[in-house]
Amino acid sequence: MAKTPRTLRLSFPQWQGGDITGYRLGAMVLNQLLPAPGHMMSEAVAVPLAPAGRTGLLASDEENLTSSYGQVHAQLQQAVNIITRADPDRILTIGGDCAVSIAPFAWLASKYPEFGVVWVDAHPDMWAADAQPHANARAASILSGQDATELGTLLPTTVPADKFVWVGTRAEVVPQLVDLDRVWSNRVRVDEVETSPRTVVERLRRKGVRQIAVHFDLDVLDADEFHGVAVGEDAGMTWKGIAALLQSLDEEFELVGLTVAEHIPEGLETLREIISSTSLIRPSSDAH
Repeated sequence: MAKTPRTLRLSFPQWQGGDITGYRLGAMVLNQLLPAPGHMMSEAVAVPLAPAGRTGLLASDEENLTSSYGQVHAQLQQAVNIITRADPDRILTIGGDCAVSIAPFAWLASKYPEFGVVWVDAHPDMWAADAQPHANARAASILSGQDATELGTLLPTTVPADKFVWVGTRAEVVPQLVDLDRVWSNRVRVDEVETSPRTVVERLRRKGVRQIAVHFDLDVLDADEFHGVAVGEDAGMTWKGIAALLQSLDEEFELVGLTVAEHIPEGLETLREIISSTSLIRPSSDAH
């Protein structure tokens, strides 16, 4: 009888990677929405709230070329520790900003020698540290071992950039990336994948990949298709295209990792702040 894979469901509501508080609320909503079947182990990375009364895009102190470095470092270490203790075969990660994929994908790469990454994202997330302080925009740089900070030293291994396929990437493909040529040569355009997800499958086959992890940033969707993101981009993917891609990848490879990232529930953070300011919610000592 085949062994049942050990699957970890990791809630990782990190917002400090992009200093956008809505990512935490988005992770909480997704955590309630996405299935939690009984065969999964469930764990959560503890992520502190933003300072009271501060929402949206925050300005945070920089250290080691990184905004909110201490918090991002501590949460990355916490995620690595949780995954190591759980010792899973597969990981579903519920984010949170794009940097939540770093720890689970690095763990899976250390477990599977024929491992590859499908980065489904409007942005390549391969910025150089001296050009971009936000860790979420450097998530693929850190995961591929090309970041100039110490964040990568927390990982059990890295994933070479030539084992990545970027899907739907159409913004911020600029000279300030650490590996611009690699991003261009390993990119599958929106029109290509919408026509046939086999384009992505064939790219991965040529790389000799057997196990894969998919990073799904909701901003890869067309701005008219989905609004719950920080930065919507036009000319993006459709829900139908995403569904076909995931189905095709799941059929052709061993899907061992999946991240859903960067959801911001439109209007809900504002609603929370408005309701929380009323005397019904405030401690009695704060009442008028």
